[in-house]
Amino acid sequence: WFGWTGFDPLASIAIASLIFASVVPLVRDSMHMLLLRLPDDAQAGVQVSIDQIYMQVGGIAAISRAQFWPVTETRIMGVIHVKVDPNYVVDKEEHSLCAITMRDVASGAIGEICRSNIPGLHDVFVHIDDATITN
Repeated sequence: WFGWTGFDPLASIAIASLIFASVVPLVRDSMHMLLLRLPDDAQAGVQVSIDQIYMQVGGIAAISRAQFWPVTETRIMGVIHVKVDPNYVVDKEEHSLCAITMRDVASGAIGEICRSNIPGLHDVFVHIDDATITN
């Protein structure tokens, strides 16, 4: 016994601070998962993908919705609603079934663009509508 009564409260504060400091990252990561927030690199990849879709996929009139969410810490799923120009004509020598094939080609190209730019993307569903259809 040293007669100093301030050690016990200081030790308790130090232990509480260590516990709090170790819990903050856990709570932050849990909140990101619960709020379906993508990691920063995946968010940047989504924006790059949207830009590339407009530049590289012919006949895209608009992207009406692009939503991606984490399934686990390393896996991401997504859905993209795309409106295509019904008057867009693809090269008929390359694609003989113009209306059906244009959708297939656009869907495949959009999926490949997203997979190449969004790290951890497991699957993406591409929904294609004519630009004349309003939601």
